[in-house]
Amino acid sequence: MLALNVVERVADMCVRLLEVLRNWLNRLLIDREVTEENIQDCCRMAWDSRRSPEMAALKRKMATLESLGTQVSIAQAFRMIRHLVGRLAHHVRAVKDLIEDATELHALVDSLQIQGVPHCAANPRPSPDGLTTLSSMLKRMLEANNPQLSRLDNALALMDRNFHVQGRVDEVYSRWGGPVKIHAEVRVLEHFHRNMLIWAFGERHVAASKPACFCCDLYFRHHPSLPMALASHHNIYLDWGVPLLEGAAQDVRFVEQRRILATMLTTIKDQAVRQIRAIAAPHIQHPDSTTGITTTLSHVSQRGLEALSGLHTGMQELTLT
Repeated sequence: MLALNVVERVADMCVRLLEVLRNWLNRLLIDREVTEENIQDCCRMAWDSRRSPEMAALKRKMATLESLGTQVSIAQAFRMIRHLVGRLAHHVRAVKDLIEDATELHALVDSLQIQGVPHCAANPRPSPDGLTTLSSMLKRMLEANNPQLSRLDNALALMDRNFHVQGRVDEVYSRWGGPVKIHAEVRVLEHFHRNMLIWAFGERHVAASKPACFCCDLYFRHHPSLPMALASHHNIYLDWGVPLLEGAAQDVRFVEQRRILATMLTTIKDQAVRQIRAIAAPHIQHPDSTTGITTTLSHVSQRGLEALSGLHTGMQELTLT
């Protein structure tokens, strides 16, 4: 009965909060058509709303739902709303920070020239075929005649039954029909590399406003120009891509790009196989209680007994004041 009352209170709380949030978001963004002319107003409204009662309510209710362990999808939706409003507001903060930093770095700012990196097309996503199956992918990840193929294939089949991995792979290819994107870090790195530009102070460092994704991190680690490693949150974005080579296999950069992607795939393959092996590894059975055998003085050496006796004598001689 108590659990039922808690669920009813949570449900009622969520309904009332969702109504408040809907009205708030309508005022904030939805009632207006976002254009290049008013995008700054949207960012300013998000900035003004970051300390609003609605944002505070989002944080409180999100924490409540997470602590109860129920309504996970609603808690995630609350978290995403708060995150996206915060990212809009960050555009205002970034301008403030840039102006404040510029006032302290006259010598550096006055000598620099800011330019945009030219846009470059992305290599299109390959289409699925008859080999886009878990078993076929596993065979391509392992060496020929690998003795563990059968065991790992069975483990992968078990993962598929429990988590529908093949269905999720098929869904990715059918649902992600949008354009492939080249992330800003890769664009800047390739701009310097292809045009043989000189890095400031000789430091091959690309700064970004947030940590890099998993693929950008690998791309930098395996790039022939040896750039500095990026801070990474290791999130995976399915629309990640590399620059398109107009000449395809005849392009002078084809061999270099293929080598980068091949080394990236080696790392990805190793991590994937490691996870599959963890699933396939035999689990040692152990009892669900402790053994209950404790160490007694009969198992303590003579030297250990003498040390304990000396410690006891020393403690007795201590005088506490």
